[in-house]
Amino acid sequence: MVLSLNPRLAAALPIHWVRGPWTIFATVCLVGCGLFLGHRLVNSGFRGMADVAHRILNARDYSAEHLARIATLDPRSGDEFLELIDLADRYHDDKTRQAATARLRELPDFANRLAAILEARRGNANSSALEFIEAATLTVDEQRRLALPARTALELFIDDIPAPNYITRKRQKQILRWGRKAFPVVIGKFAGTEVDFSRIMPAFEHALRPDDTRR
Repeated sequence: MVLSLNPRLAAALPIHWVRGPWTIFATVCLVGCGLFLGHRLVNSGFRGMADVAHRILNARDYSAEHLARIATLDPRSGDEFLELIDLADRYHDDKTRQAATARLRELPDFANRLAAILEARRGNANSSALEFIEAATLTVDEQRRLALPARTALELFIDDIPAPNYITRKRQKQILRWGRKAFPVVIGKFAGTEVDFSRIMPAFEHALRPDDTRR
């Protein structure tokens, strides 16, 4: 690159010896990128690819802006409570998640508010609440209070999955990959409670693959 931008220097120095090593280096880089993207696509599907794109597009540190925004949000407001829930999911950096979670827990009835969202059919609100639980470290009291609402939210999500003839194959695979990754994490948060989650994963698989005899 330096030689190509400096014609006089290129004319004075032989560059043929650079071509071989450069070709090898470029080939290794391309093959490595191809293997990485292929691995992500096979193991994580399009959601995994979206995560990679999300990290690249958000490579800039937005934590200062998010922290400033969090300081202005009032968790007593329904819409701002949901915004804090969104800021505390796994797609944001640690500082943002911790600040948003701390702000939410300033509410004495935080667990009850979150439980109400988990149990309600309100657009994507209960999905956002599930993503919050996926990323959060719950206290023992929160585990006990949220275990049943979390199971209800998972059941509502499964009930809302369209029938196979009303969903594209591509979208079906996306939901399947996301659920196989997120649902076990959410269920694991309540392993010490008495709420039974054993039917969740079979019901989820059946909703997306009702004719699969391999289960």
